[in-house]
Amino acid sequence: MQDDLKVCAAQLRAVDFDRYIAAAMAPSHARPDLTALYCFHHEIGRIADIISEPLPGEIRLQWWRDAIAGEGHGDVSGNPVAALLLAAIDRGTIAADDLQAMIDARAAALYAEPPATMDETERRLSATSGALLRTAGGILTGEGWQTIERAARAGGLTEGLVGLVRNLGYDASHGRIALPLDLLAEHNVHTGDLLAGREPEGLRAALASVLDRASECLGIFRRESSGLPRTVLPAFAGLALVRRRIAMLRKPRLLLASPPEMTPLGVVVRIWFGRHRRYC
Repeated sequence: MQDDLKVCAAQLRAVDFDRYIAAAMAPSHARPDLTALYCFHHEIGRIADIISEPLPGEIRLQWWRDAIAGEGHGDVSGNPVAALLLAAIDRGTIAADDLQAMIDARAAALYAEPPATMDETERRLSATSGALLRTAGGILTGEGWQTIERAARAGGLTEGLVGLVRNLGYDASHGRIALPLDLLAEHNVHTGDLLAGREPEGLRAALASVLDRASECLGIFRRESSGLPRTVLPAFAGLALVRRRIAMLRKPRLLLASPPEMTPLGVVVRIWFGRHRRYC
């Protein structure tokens, strides 16, 4: 198990430094499960980036369904992420049904058109970013995620909405539009322009609206998390980075270019000190 954990930690550090630091600063008993969960989240999320049509994506997701159900084809233990997840399921710290629901949400995304409304956008984010926080919180509470549902939903929406703005150019370059169509229409932004790499005049205002909603959700998270025990707060470590990222995204820049990033040291410092401010 220690070898699997080392492999997963190295992988997570390479692909998601924020969550690598969050897992590293979590209580020692929770680190293997959080590391496996975050690697799993990345693995199923990146499938849409490496396929050109839904069927190959469905096949990859089915492998994960089988692995989690204990029906893997071949030696599932040869995959360090799957091995750690199965160990967590056996111990009862992660529910297989929660992982299956995360897979289902990614499967739906393989076929999804751009969301029609902000409500639809938020439903999608709740099923992905929100589900990740709920499951991480369940690892730390040992009671399942029901007691943290509202905080996890608000936190997931906050991170997810900021992610939509940060990933706008990347998504467009891969033929995807994740912003709600009604918001784009309101600001006279056509999806064809985004897919062609053009930045319409109204795009900045549309993204500002998304960031406004992210700030609102952060306030909701702050209220909903105020009564939670400190033991569950490491599940929400990424929220320590959100306010800074929103401020960076609001500065004048090319909106379809790679977004500004915090330094690795900046990420570490904000997560470290965020623990004493309940990550907000």
